[in-house]
Amino acid sequence: MLQAEAIAQEPLTIPIVPIILRYQPKPTWRATAFINICPPLFAADFRQESDKQTAEVLTEALQAAILKGLEKINAHTPIEN
Repeated sequence: MLQAEAIAQEPLTIPIVPIILRYQPKPTWRATAFINICPPLFAADFRQESDKQTAEVLTEALQAAILKGLEKINAHTPIEN
């Protein structure tokens, strides 16, 4: 994504949209699916001195968004075994 934005002929902003899925009771036919679509992340918001540093910071932000989304889904859905 960072490379695609860098080589684009015109300014390009590619959103990364964290989407969390949870199936109940498990991912099988006719299971109930819970979906949490988080706000998009943009590389420009995490720009660092190098692309490597940007990728690391962006990855950390993505991980944090996914964990927050999981907490939100788990808080609103009972866990069945």
